[in-house]
Amino acid sequence: VVVSPEVQFARAPISGTITPQTSAKGKRVAEKELIAVIESPTGAFKQVESTCDCLVANEPLQNGSFIARGTIIARLVPPTARTQVEVHLPLERLDGIEINQRVRVDLYSGLPSIWGTVDRIDRHTPIGSSVSVSDTSYGVVMVNLDTPMPAEAVGEPAAVQIHRLNWLSRWAGPKSASSI
Repeated sequence: VVVSPEVQFARAPISGTITPQTSAKGKRVAEKELIAVIESPTGAFKQVESTCDCLVANEPLQNGSFIARGTIIARLVPPTARTQVEVHLPLERLDGIEINQRVRVDLYSGLPSIWGTVDRIDRHTPIGSSVSVSDTSYGVVMVNLDTPMPAEAVGEPAAVQIHRLNWLSRWAGPKSASSI
């Protein structure tokens, strides 16, 4: 998934029925521009405004749907935001992935492929005796992109190919007697 550390979330301040004011994903909104109006079950109205001059990185919620307080109404991304790709993998698929490896990213929206490098690798294993490590553990690979991606791509699913060419140099490279 394409992510940005600069994303801001506009959340519902109350529970109620929503009337979105943003027309589509990718629309630019000015700071303090109206994003949505929420009507509570008691008939009170609350307006939700943009906190920045940003692009809306998600489709608007369905008009007339009931939402709970705290629901994300809009993901707001500055047009010049730095974007990354966050890849979730089973732990066993992390073997051989290293920092600075080359990665090709393809968005399902049809934009051309973008190349990047592995920036960070994290392993996530929940703590608890009732949880099997193999069932819920996963790895997260963060990829920095070579060229900027449009801010409206934040939140989009992506296909990722991590080029694991390093195994060949380790296999064919010189070995010392202590490593055999």
